[in-house]
Amino acid sequence: TWAMGRSKGFEDYMKAKVPGVKIIEKKWLDSDPAAGMKEMEDALQAYPNIDAVMTGSDMLGLGVGQAIFAANKSGKIVVTTTDSQPDCIKAIQANKITSTGVQSSAYMGLWGMTAAVATLEGKAGQMTSRYWTPLTIIDKTNAGRFKFEGVSRPPEGWKVPKQ
Repeated sequence: TWAMGRSKGFEDYMKAKVPGVKIIEKKWLDSDPAAGMKEMEDALQAYPNIDAVMTGSDMLGLGVGQAIFAANKSGKIVVTTTDSQPDCIKAIQANKITSTGVQSSAYMGLWGMTAAVATLEGKAGQMTSRYWTPLTIIDKTNAGRFKFEGVSRPPEGWKVPKQ
């Protein structure tokens, strides 16, 4: 699943680039702010000196950030997440979340269409098994000015065409 892929990628990167970091817990939760908040409240009790949290989705990250804020530890614990939801951008600007990763849905669509055409042309076997999309990190330095439209969101005012 996407969650397992994100988790494995994070762990592999940390082992290779920051081998001194100790991952103390790994949990699989519903992508829901309430679940993230409850889990972070429990984690703060079990690990009062925690330095950082990585969540696989902004929805979890919102709850994690809220629990950290309620514990008066905002800015003391790094919180990273993924997906660039509008509420997450607001939480970054409010110093409740440190950063989020933005994947380019435009590139995902491009790779999907490329694979569809290759399949229709009988060339699916010529496709590689993975295609990487650009990733942009959003934090306090760029949260207020990054243009999500066309990268991870449709242009403002865009509506699904009627059939």
